[in-house]
Amino acid sequence: SDNIFVTLNERKDVSTLAIGDFDTAKRVTTVNQAKTILGTPGYIAPEVLKSNEAGGYSFKADVFSFGMVIYELLTLK
Repeated sequence: SDNIFVTLNERKDVSTLAIGDFDTAKRVTTVNQAKTILGTPGYIAPEVLKSNEAGGYSFKADVFSFGMVIYELLTLK
């Protein structure tokens, strides 16, 4: 994941962990749905890729992306 930053100490343990959004986070509501396609390929939910056709997407797209991060952490790939 391109926006998860990990720093290891001398024992190779995680010393700091940060998530950066580079000021791209937006508040999404049911009335004001996001329509921009922005993200790391492979972590973008299918509804985000179809958002121009479908009229937007909701916060549920973040659940997909979070699931992909968890998958990466579990498989170390």
